[in-house]
Amino acid sequence: MFYKFIDLPTAGIAEQVLTINSTSTHKDIISSKEKTFKFTAPDAYKDCSALVQAVECITSWQNVFYIALVHTPPGVVDIHVDFDLYDDATVDWDATSPKELAKFKLLFKHRHQHHLSPWALNFPITNCDTTYTAFYQETQHTNPKFQVHPKNGFPYYTFDQTELEEVDRLYLHQPAFFNTQEIHGAINNTDQDRYVLTVRFNFNLADRGWI
Repeated sequence: MFYKFIDLPTAGIAEQVLTINSTSTHKDIISSKEKTFKFTAPDAYKDCSALVQAVECITSWQNVFYIALVHTPPGVVDIHVDFDLYDDATVDWDATSPKELAKFKLLFKHRHQHHLSPWALNFPITNCDTTYTAFYQETQHTNPKFQVHPKNGFPYYTFDQTELEEVDRLYLHQPAFFNTQEIHGAINNTDQDRYVLTVRFNFNLADRGWI
């Protein structure tokens, strides 16, 4: 399964999230011209009452691991698989080490078994009705490339769109559980920036019956 919509109260979330990011130390994301995954600890959003209310329809706010505002400018395509929250990955790792690169390649191959929390909770913030996330499956010619995010240092794998087969699309018109371990990429063919808020938990939502 790639995603699952969920009915949650959303009034005020987009406005509060944009206000927090435009006035905080993370306001650089609003003006960034690159795709940016800006993650913060949950405390950065603890005063976003609308978001807290929505999350606590699912679980305690204390179970939020981190929150990120994902910015996709027009025309930017970044097809990838997320690589946080692995049970045998380390926080401090050397991206130049062949041994550690080999470990992440193995984790990628077996990502569905090793990921502690593959499901995120995503909220539409701006320009999500006419943009979408595409999901892909590998072909025999797929050659994923290991990357390190320049902003947050997260390891992840990127893909050449021409080496993949698109299998589904998500138009995020309401909150949705989102499988971060499937190959995916936001497609923004408009002339406006796209923002999505993603909430990551310290447990697997599927283990508690949400998926």
